[in-house]
Amino acid sequence: MKKTTLLTFLIVLTVLFSAWTPAAASSAQSGTDAAAAGAGATLTITNPLPKATVVTLRGSNNYTFTVSANQTVTKTIAVGAYRYKYQGCLGKTTSGILAYKNGKYELDIQPCKMITLKIVNPFFDTYTSTMKGWMNYQITVKPRHTEKFSVVAGTYFLSYTCTPSNKNWEGKVKLQKNILWIMCE
Repeated sequence: MKKTTLLTFLIVLTVLFSAWTPAAASSAQSGTDAAAAGAGATLTITNPLPKATVVTLRGSNNYTFTVSANQTVTKTIAVGAYRYKYQGCLGKTTSGILAYKNGKYELDIQPCKMITLKIVNPFFDTYTSTMKGWMNYQITVKPRHTEKFSVVAGTYFLSYTCTPSNKNWEGKVKLQKNILWIMCE
């Protein structure tokens, strides 16, 4: 009798363990389709930045999305409460609570302040400059030309050369508003 009881107990245990699976851990999901994690909702992320950014959501489930520069992506996520975080303009971390409105989520990343550089090269030398900062720019203005460039407002390390005269300059510049430069003097 003991053998029958022990055998019955082992069979029941085997059936229970074969049917049991642990609950899925709340791990970061790539965002391809999370509707299976619960009722699905649409998340639209708009990135107006000139660089890609990574958006992380933490809450009912965790998600990580990479959004390319100047792109809008739509993902399906489980309905729930979420906090978001991303690196915005000039690398500043922005965070907050993701709002669920009209059956969907929307996250509009704050755009960078853009300024216009108008560079006048009235001389017979080619003007070439490099601006290094949160964004990097390589600028060339042909002799006797004027060019306009849209850049992110911020602080840059600027170096420029006017050829063939080989006039050089290097230094730190803070660009906060539209600027007119007359170069190669």
